[in-house]
Amino acid sequence: MTILYKDMAAETLEAEYNVRQRRGGGFDELAKSWIARSAQLRKAPGVRVDIAYGSGVREKLDWFPGGGRKGPLLVYIHGGYWQRGDKSMYSFIADGLMKHGASIAVLNYDLTPSVSMTEISFQIRKAIAWIWHHAHELDFSREHLFVSGHSAGGILPP
Repeated sequence: MTILYKDMAAETLEAEYNVRQRRGGGFDELAKSWIARSAQLRKAPGVRVDIAYGSGVREKLDWFPGGGRKGPLLVYIHGGYWQRGDKSMYSFIADGLMKHGASIAVLNYDLTPSVSMTEISFQIRKAIAWIWHHAHELDFSREHLFVSGHSAGGILPP
């Protein structure tokens, strides 16, 4: 047996990264709850969906307002192995943050294999630059801008 990382064999390491396997088959139900919670939050007052940050079909973001000019902003990038996923499934992450005065922008981007990883990285940078330049319109403090993501979205460069 070959140990790859922190006393973990390849099979154990794979299991740690496989959300479906770790949840014991309950991932589909979890995803359905995310979608339902997200759909509800997208109807909240002040929420703006499908704001274009570029000219591409998927170069859009959803905006969840929080604390105004002095409030922070979290830019959230969805996961999906760069091949699947959509911002609309992850809107639910904005709920708790908005209640504490933070605004949230949830990004979409093109997916592989129709574009390269390099192009996705450029899109993420384009989105963040667009958001920064529209801070006054979106009503957040550009001095308090944070970037986060899930899975593949968590490692895309800002």
